[in-house]
Amino acid sequence: AVLYGLYLNYPSAGIFGWHVNDQTSTNAVLENIYIHDLRHKGIEVVGFQEGGRVVCNGFNGPIPAKDMFGEPQIIEFQERLYSDDEDEQEIYAKYEGSIISDIHIAMYYFGRDDFDNWAGIPFYGYGDKIVDWAMGKMPQYIGSNQRHDFGFYCNEDAMFHPAKGLLALKISGIDGIKMKNIRIENLQDETPIGSNLCGEITQPQHGLYHFAQQLPYQIG
Repeated sequence: AVLYGLYLNYPSAGIFGWHVNDQTSTNAVLENIYIHDLRHKGIEVVGFQEGGRVVCNGFNGPIPAKDMFGEPQIIEFQERLYSDDEDEQEIYAKYEGSIISDIHIAMYYFGRDDFDNWAGIPFYGYGDKIVDWAMGKMPQYIGSNQRHDFGFYCNEDAMFHPAKGLLALKISGIDGIKMKNIRIENLQDETPIGSNLCGEITQPQHGLYHFAQQLPYQIG
C-alpha cells in the first residue's frame, strides 16, 4: 500500500498510521543521498463489513467484496444499501463467489474447530453467518434495508494496510536531523482512483474507510 525511498521513524513500526505515539528517534544525519526512479501502483481491495468488522480470511486480509457479490450485483446492491429512500423494496444479496473466496470460506468451514495452525483469526460474520449465507442456508441474511448492519470497507490492500501511496522521503518522529545534498527525481505513481463503493467520507453511515486513515494524507 506504500512505497518509500527512505523512511525515518520513531522507534516503532509504521504499518498503519503515521506518528501515532509521542516517541522520537534522535540525531539523524542525511548526506549525499540520491532517491530516484521509484514506480508504485497500489491495488485497493474493497471489503465488506458487518457491524464495523471486515469479513477477512485466515491471514487477517479482507475478502474482496467483488468476489463475494460479483461485479453486476455489487453495483445494484450498493445503490440500494446506501439509498436514503426508506420505502424502496428490499433486495437480498446472493453469494456469487470466486475461486479465491470459495477456498477461504471452505478452509474456515472445515478448519474452524482448531486455530492452532492458523496465521490469524478470520471473521465471517457474527455467529459465522456469512458462511451460512455463502452456502445458501440464509438467503435473506444480507438485505438492502440493513443499512446499519452491513456496508463496504475501502482504502486498504490485501494485507489490510491503509493506502499511503509513493513517498520519496518520509520523516516522522525525529528529534534533531541534519540534511545535506538530498536529491530526488523520477517518481511515478500509477495507483488508480479509489473505489466509490463506500460513499462519501462525510457520510460514515454510508460505508467505512480504513480505521488508520489520517487527514490530510487520506481522504477516502
